[in-house]
Amino acid sequence: GAEELFMSGHELRSCLRIDKQCARENKALLGLVAQGNVRLLRVRDAKGRTLARAAARLLARRDTHAPLLLVDQPLFAGRCDEGTQRPRLEAELLRQAARLAARLR
Repeated sequence: GAEELFMSGHELRSCLRIDKQCARENKALLGLVAQGNVRLLRVRDAKGRTLARAAARLLARRDTHAPLLLVDQPLFAGRCDEGTQRPRLEAELLRQAARLAARLR
């Protein structure tokens, strides 16, 4: 929900965290929350910690007005191994996006 999206920058210490050092980005975060068309895709470990996340925006094509799902580039936790874990995590985020897109149909 909105709270999960609002707090999404804290765990991975991204620029979207609520922090005075990120004041300019906080405007972008507020915009994401206010738009209402953004969903958070997230992969967690067994302890509930976020390993990877991506924002998915629900849009519509201009010409046909068909639903369109735009998925941002994923952000990974620093403890994720680029060679083995990241491809698996990205694949899981894409599966979540596909399930979300299926609900749009």
